Amino acid sequence: MKRNIQQLFIIIFVILIFAPFGNLKCNEKIWIFIPINNEGHIKLDGLAKVMNKHMGTFYNLEKYKGKVYKLNPFVTLSIKLLNQAPGLKGNVKVYWEKERIVIETSKIFFIKKRDVLVKLFLGLFGKFLKEKTQKYEYGLLSIPENIKGSKVVLLVHGIESDKKTWNNFTPFLEKNKISYMFFQYPNDQSISDSAMLLSKEIKLFNEKHPAVSIFAITHSMGALVVRSVIENKELSKNKITSILMFAPPNQGSYISILHPLLEFGKSIILKEITWVDCVFDGMSEAAVDLWPGSAFLRELNKRPRSPICEYQMIIGNKALIGKDQHSSLVKKLKKSIRGSEINKKIRKKMFVYFKDLNEIINKEGDGAVAIERTKLKGVDRILKVDKNHIDIHNLISSKTNQNIEKLILDQFKRVK
Repeated sequence: MKRNIQQLFIIIFVILIFAPFGNLKCNEKIWIFIPINNEGHIKLDGLAKVMNKHMGTFYNLEKYKGKVYKLNPFVTLSIKLLNQAPGLKGNVKVYWEKERIVIETSKIFFIKKRDVLVKLFLGLFGKFLKEKTQKYEYGLLSIPENIKGSKVVLLVHGIESDKKTWNNFTPFLEKNKISYMFFQYPNDQSISDSAMLLSKEIKLFNEKHPAVSIFAITHSMGALVVRSVIENKELSKNKITSILMFAPPNQGSYISILHPLLEFGKSIILKEITWVDCVFDGMSEAAVDLWPGSAFLRELNKRPRSPICEYQMIIGNKALIGKDQHSSLVKKLKKSIRGSEINKKIRKKMFVYFKDLNEIINKEGDGAVAIERTKLKGVDRILKVDKNHIDIHNLISSKTNQNIEKLILDQFKRVK
C-alpha cells in the first residue's frame, strides 16, 4: 500500500511539474517505443533498452531477458492523466499499439524534461498487480436473425460504458416489437478510431441487409461516434437515416478530464473492470477529444449535417447542485488557492475550469454535459427532460418516460 501511495504522489508531481511548460514547441519529433507481450505486460529487457538509449541508464539487458512487468493500475492511470495534463498538450502524447506503448514528443521538450521522465519510469514500474482482462466483444452485436420490417435500431453507448447501459431501454423496444442491435467499441480510444470501426461494421451489415435502414439511438459520446460516420463523405455510404441523441456532448464536456479517475474507481472500488481492460479500451484519447474546443470537435462541427439523416436530441437538466451553490464553491476555491504555493498558471486554469463547469449546475446541465454544449447547428428538434446523464435513457423507472417513448416511436415510423 505504501508503494502505491508513493506512485500516486509521483504521478501528481509529474503532472504539476509539466504544466507550466505547455508552450515549448519544436517541429522535430521523437518516438519512444516500449515493447509489450500478448497479455499486455511490459517486456523488461525492452524497457531497459529504451531507458538505456533515451535516459542515460546502464541496465544489463541479459539480466531482464524473458522477464515481464504485469500491469499496474497506477501506471495506467498516470498515462491517461498525463495525456490530458494541460501543460503536455502538443508536447507529449502516449498511446497504445498492438505490440508496444508509444511515447511521442518533441525533441526539445524531451531533453528539457528527461530527468523528470527518468523519475517517472523508475517510480512507476514497480511490482505489478495480477489481473486478467474481461473478453469484450467489439463491433455490431446481437444482430437480429429476422429483422422486423425494413428498419432496425442501432444502440450506441458512450465513454466508460458498454452495451449494458441499454438494459433499461431495450424492454421498451421489445414491447413495441422493434428489432435492435448494439455497437460496442473500446470506449476510451479516439472517437475517430471508434467511427472507423463502426463504418466497417455498417458496411458489412449493409452488404447482408441492403434493404434495411438504420435508426441510431445514442447515449452521450456515442452521438459523436455516429456523427463521425454519417457526416464524413468518405465514410457516409451507409443506411443510417435517422439518429436520436440522448445527452450528446456535441460541443464537448469539461467533465471529460475526470474520466481516468472514474475508470480508476470502477476497477479498484467497484471491481467492474480490470486494469488490463483499462489499457485495451484506449489511453484516454476519447476524453481528450471530448474537451471543449478540441481539434476533433472543431473538425467534426465544421462538417454539414447528413442530408439523408433526421436528427433529434433528448437532453437532461437534472444535475448535482444549484447555481447559488456553484457560485459559492467557486468563491471558496478562489479564496483557498489565492496566494498558495500552486503555480500561478495552474491556479488560473483551476479557477476558470470550475467557473465554467456548468455541467454540474441544475437546470444548466445533466451532471456530465452542459445544455449549452449539446447544441448542434441545424438541429432544432430537442426534447428537454428532468433527468440526469445516467438515467436519461432509462425507460423503466422514470415518470417522464411518456414523452420520450412517443418521440422514439414517432421518429421510428419516419425512418425510410
